[in-house]
Amino acid sequence: MHKGLFCVLMASLLFLAAGCSSLSRTQPGTEAYGGVSSANATQETGALAYEFDDVPSPVEMKLQSDESFIMQTPQVKAGALVYTGWVDPSSLSSFYMSNMPGDGWTPLSYFQYGHYLLVFGKADKVCVIRINKGRLTTRLEIWVSPAMASPVSDISEKVLTE
Repeated sequence: MHKGLFCVLMASLLFLAAGCSSLSRTQPGTEAYGGVSSANATQETGALAYEFDDVPSPVEMKLQSDESFIMQTPQVKAGALVYTGWVDPSSLSSFYMSNMPGDGWTPLSYFQYGHYLLVFGKADKVCVIRINKGRLTTRLEIWVSPAMASPVSDISEKVLTE
């Protein structure tokens, strides 16, 4: 009886050890996107956000497709992509502050410490990046929207020209 229980226990330990070792391996293909092995986002550009070709996302972050959405017409592509991963929020903020200008985005404003909110703009669109540290993982939200004409500037232009 004890010998059989010992064999089952040893087989379970070997199975568990083999399963855990496969979790630590790098996924195939991530090296092509500047994959990093540490828990922090680096200055290397990661994969592009799945639907937005001018917004990078660190390879450590995993897309949560059930929480994301994209709206696309022939003229506009907008939406929100949600990612989670084991990345330090301040490192992730630095990643975006360093990499977004290289894709033509201009930093417009940001909030930091605790929660991070970064706002970037282009001539025809706006990108808002929200980073929240959770208990177990960091949550990254990338919101891309068409830019609107400012009602305040339209009114002031009309007043000044009249």
